[in-house]
Amino acid sequence: MKNILVATDFSNNAYCALFYATQLLKSTECNFYLVNVYNDLTPLIGAKSEFLVGQKLLNELAATSKEKITALEHKITLDNENPLHKFETISKKGNLVKTIHHMLNAFDIDLVVMGSKGYTGAKEIFFLVVIPFKWPIL
Repeated sequence: MKNILVATDFSNNAYCALFYATQLLKSTECNFYLVNVYNDLTPLIGAKSEFLVGQKLLNELAATSKEKITALEHKITLDNENPLHKFETISKKGNLVKTIHHMLNAFDIDLVVMGSKGYTGAKEIFFLVVIPFKWPIL
């Protein structure tokens, strides 16, 4: 069984990378770990107030992250409909790079997939990161 880590910012590009990975591995038994990492620098789209600070901001980010990651799991489960694929969601406060690095060994990750439009929001930019090897523990 393969363990796949999929980092998402809930953009369309991130979903396309996730869907592509499910299709690429459609005949392989996989655990997909869907992860969203947020911190106090994460932009909060559609917030009730633009002036959230401190703990209120982090609480709102946590709630939004959990809500969106659950919705993402439901969407990919419906779009994928593959009995070989299982999905687990992780919503975590912290640094994206450090969180991914920690999860590589903690979950015995075989592959990391990520698609993002980044902070620029440029529609013409798309990247897919695939890391098919084990990282040493720092």
